[in-house]
Formats: sequence, C-alpha cells, structure tokens
Amino acid sequence: MTTITQIIAAIKAIYPIAHDSFTTAQALPFVCWTDEGDEDFFADNQNYLSKSVYNLELYTKLKSKAEEKRIQDILINLGISYSRNPTTKIPSENCFSTVFSFELID
Repeated sequence: MTTITQIIAAIKAIYPIAHDSFTTAQALPFVCWTDEGDEDFFADNQNYLSKSVYNLELYTKLKSKAEEKRIQDILINLGISYSRNPTTKIPSENCFSTVFSFELID
C-alpha cells in the first residue's frame, strides 16, 4: 500500500515540495501538499475503513500540460487514483495552480 511519504519522495525527485507552504520563496514550478482530513467508512457505530484525503498543488509559471503529466505519471506509477481540478490562474502571484486530489487507506 502506497503512503504519503512515498508520494512525497517521488515528487521531491522532480520538484521542491512542502506541506502547506514553503518558509522561503521558491522558483516555479513547485508543489505543496495538504492533508484534507478523513473520509472513513463506517456503519453500525464502527469504523471499517480509515481513509485520508490529500491534495497536491502544482504551481507553474504558465499552464503546462507537460508539468501536469509528470505529477499524473507519478501518481499512476504508484497506483494512486486521483482527480485533477481545472487549472486556475493566480494573478496576484503571476502563476497557475493545478490541484490533484486523492485518498489513501490508512
């Protein structure tokens, strides 16, 4: 079973990555990851399956299908099912953000 540590290590081989935000300015592209909480499966007052929800936020200077594909390839190679949100322009930061969301069984 793939862990968030394994995903971070695979991304770190290509991009700078930090939880939530960096403490210093980073050159684009870079990735931030967030833990969005739990989505456990439960019934009859019992938890049967514990899942954590994560986001990977890819920040790029321009919209880049090639950079998005690198993240997608990492997730696919690690056997992670994900969803990709539409790329959003962030005018105040002069960059673009693409968010990949996925769940991991704890």
